[in-house]
Amino acid sequence: MRTSGRHFHALALILGFSVGGCSTDIFKHTKGTTYGDITVGDARVSSRERLVNDRLTQDAWLKDELRRSDQQEFGFQGAADLRSFVGSSTRLEANANQVEIAQYRAQAAQSADAGRRQQEQAELDNQLLRQYKQRQMEAMAQQSSSAFAFTPPTGKPDASPTTAVPTSPTVVEDVRKLKDDVGKFTIDPSTLKFPDKLKPSPQEVLRDKLEYRGLIRTEMLENALDDRHDLKGNTLLRFDVDAAVRPDDDTSAWAIITVEVDTRKWEKACLAQDLYGRWVSHVGMDLRERTLLLMRRGFEAGRAAEAEKGPKASQAEKDAAFIAGMVAFLPDYVLLEIQRDWLDKSESYRTSSEIVMERARRHVRKQTPDREELRQQIYIEISAAHQRLLTRLLPKYVNAGFQSDGRTLRVLKNVKGADEKATGNEDKAEAQMRAEEFCAELHDKAEIFAYASTPKESVQRISEVASRRNVSEFMLALSFLAGNSAAGKLYTDYMKVSEGIFQAIHRQPLVVGFSKGTYKTDIAEKADGKMPCDLKAQTEPVERCTSFGWILGPRFAIKNDGSGSHYRHTVAFNSLSGVISLPGWLNEVDFRVRTQWVNDDGFVPAKPVEKTMPVRLNPDFTTITDVLAQEAIREPRPFTRQALEFEEGAAATIVIPGQNLWRNPVVLLGSQQADEVTVLPDMRGLVAKFKEIKLQRPKGSTEKDLLVVWTSEGHADAALVKINPAKVAPPAAPDPKATLASNAAIGGQMVEINLAPPQKSFFGMTVFFGSLGTAEHKTEDITNLLNSGAGASVKTPTFPKMKSGDELLVQVAVKAAPDIRPPQPFGGPITAIYYKTDEDSKAKLQPAQLTLKALKDSVFTVSFPVKAAVAYPGSDAEKLDVVLEVKGGKGPAAKGTSCTRDSTKKTVDQCEFKVTFDTEPEAAVEYTVKVMAKGKPIPLSPDTIKITQKEEANAVPTPEAKTGKVVAKPVTKRAAKQVAKP
Repeated sequence: MRTSGRHFHALALILGFSVGGCSTDIFKHTKGTTYGDITVGDARVSSRERLVNDRLTQDAWLKDELRRSDQQEFGFQGAADLRSFVGSSTRLEANANQVEIAQYRAQAAQSADAGRRQQEQAELDNQLLRQYKQRQMEAMAQQSSSAFAFTPPTGKPDASPTTAVPTSPTVVEDVRKLKDDVGKFTIDPSTLKFPDKLKPSPQEVLRDKLEYRGLIRTEMLENALDDRHDLKGNTLLRFDVDAAVRPDDDTSAWAIITVEVDTRKWEKACLAQDLYGRWVSHVGMDLRERTLLLMRRGFEAGRAAEAEKGPKASQAEKDAAFIAGMVAFLPDYVLLEIQRDWLDKSESYRTSSEIVMERARRHVRKQTPDREELRQQIYIEISAAHQRLLTRLLPKYVNAGFQSDGRTLRVLKNVKGADEKATGNEDKAEAQMRAEEFCAELHDKAEIFAYASTPKESVQRISEVASRRNVSEFMLALSFLAGNSAAGKLYTDYMKVSEGIFQAIHRQPLVVGFSKGTYKTDIAEKADGKMPCDLKAQTEPVERCTSFGWILGPRFAIKNDGSGSHYRHTVAFNSLSGVISLPGWLNEVDFRVRTQWVNDDGFVPAKPVEKTMPVRLNPDFTTITDVLAQEAIREPRPFTRQALEFEEGAAATIVIPGQNLWRNPVVLLGSQQADEVTVLPDMRGLVAKFKEIKLQRPKGSTEKDLLVVWTSEGHADAALVKINPAKVAPPAAPDPKATLASNAAIGGQMVEINLAPPQKSFFGMTVFFGSLGTAEHKTEDITNLLNSGAGASVKTPTFPKMKSGDELLVQVAVKAAPDIRPPQPFGGPITAIYYKTDEDSKAKLQPAQLTLKALKDSVFTVSFPVKAAVAYPGSDAEKLDVVLEVKGGKGPAAKGTSCTRDSTKKTVDQCEFKVTFDTEPEAAVEYTVKVMAKGKPIPLSPDTIKITQKEEANAVPTPEAKTGKVVAKPVTKRAAKQVAKP
């Protein structure tokens, strides 16, 4: 067999795949194919009276949000995370020949990914061969033996190399392993957490705050409305409606609800409802009502006037005649009141007075033809009352409390014939202006505005996490020649992963409100009844048009098969409302509602559905006067009240009646602003609430401040308020308290009681003593006061059944006066410890006598009586101070150590102490002993100790019955002989 030299060509075997090379389609929206029904319920309306207070509340909330805007945190609305990974691996399979390499490449091509990029592999093979052959050979020569396996030539160049051909599973496993390695360097976007250290710059925060505050300020301005909503007799109206969307199974189109105000019937309704006559009657009634009120006040003020001459009539006759006269010339008196506003004061008073009095005289003569005296008396009475009314009351009440009736009169004169009808002189009325002309002028001046639709925007907030991932990797399979017959196969895997993860907050609008401005056209309504706002449906000249409405959008949802997401409608209920400004004199308004579906591209798949909703309203005829008047009276006019009086620090609620007070009202008491202002239901007044009335001058002084109402149209004084300084309450008397000087109560002995506060004036004082265990009790009168009433002493009763150490209840009672009321407890009950004898209440001191020599090795023991911890508070301490005093003043000073309890003898209630001297005594000396508990001495028996130089012969032991201990006591020689006898 001929041996031929074979060269192993360097080959590049490329296996690549891409994961997420393009953006994910999870948020890709697909258009729906079906629609559904849009149902709108009946309309509800709310008048301006109800809206004003709601807007005042909203304004207060917005102001609070504006104050707290600096506390808001502004962060990121989205985030992105970019990651990359680069890795390489190398392996060598020896003894590979050209056939095996071709077979391996064929097997690799079986992979779908390899098949798609086979052409790219071939091109990259050649490129890598040319650029990297020499570099790879040098690199492999420097690799360690562990990096790859190499088989040298066999010596038989003609022999074909024997090696296992890679199988298809081997390629698949390589691909799977490579995918697993890629997965280790990528993450699940749903588990993504962004660094907390990233914060926006101060400049960005400032911009966010300015935008946030600007949004709040815009809401405040919109909440306050503008100045035109109540111009020319307009009033505010809120339109509420409930809407439901019932979609089919695949609905993504936008549902649109449009509401338009139909103005075509207004002029016809004005004629049909005799708006002209009703307005004139209202004006006349209004003038008469206010005039009668003024006359009543004037009449009450003039009743006290006495006639200067002539016989007097009875009060009832005078009243009846006066009232009858006033009613008779009331139309002229209306003119008198009206002229008060717009004529020269002095001239109008004189002229009007003559007119009124002459009319009154004619009426009185008619009523009393045969009673000259009564007629004369009535003249005088009417004159006095009239003069009082004109000079004192009329200017005050007309100026302060009522709308200008002069303006009303001028409006009546402009509407020819209306003034005579309103004032009651119908015999003079000549209708120079037809009702049709009145309605036409009224309708022509009427205006309508659509302000807002709520909700403005209702959204679905969606957190989006998108991942864009690019993965590229390739294997370089290099075959090279190392000798004539040696062959090897080298795989170099190069992998690069680039991943971008983005997170953002997406706002999907669900409900968006809109409104269209008012405009007039030269196109008139059609007989077919189509909506006047639809310009294409009109052919004849009229009108104005305004509309508002809402756009209802689909919701974000995950597809049923989990393959992605889309936007689809679900069955939903929405409460919708709009605010419009309409003429206040309307008693009915037609709202035309149109519903339709609109696709994303603007295509309308079906004809809109329309219906009309008539709504009844409560007309306000005073707005007609505002429409027809040349000037508008908008400044606030509170009805002046009598002086109010409050106390400093008190809460106050003040009702302020008046007109034109509701426009952005602010109420000030001096310089203090009311905490809350509410408009009265009829819009004719305010309720101002002050949480705390404050003095604005030095405390302790009374002051008077004006209560002023400010609106956007001006300000006016409402009342004079007197503020009294707060009354300083006297210091509260301390609670009575009785305590015992000592908690040890010895039967038959006096016990001291401390009284706080001291008792100096009382009828009687008693002390109740009662046993808790034996039910024995006694009451003792206190007859002995100590320390000017700060204490008292009383004898403790004896109780046969009680034992030493039993608890005794003590209660002091005081009777203030000799009446039927029982004595009142003075403080609470006191618990004392009862001792039958004085000896039982004392602690026992042992020994009572020691020699100086024995003193060095001896201690003194103090044994406490039963319940000593209660009887002598503090006596149960671990250490008690001991005080020694020389008795008689002769002898060296002695010191006692602390009386310390033995922790090993917890069952024995006693303590021990030692005595030391600075200088030893030369003779016997006696000391008084005091054992202190909280600064008070505990009674001892005996209370002295004696120190001697040697044992005294006449000292004999005396048994102690209580303790069983022996105490040395000095006795006489005679007593000693008697004790020594058997």
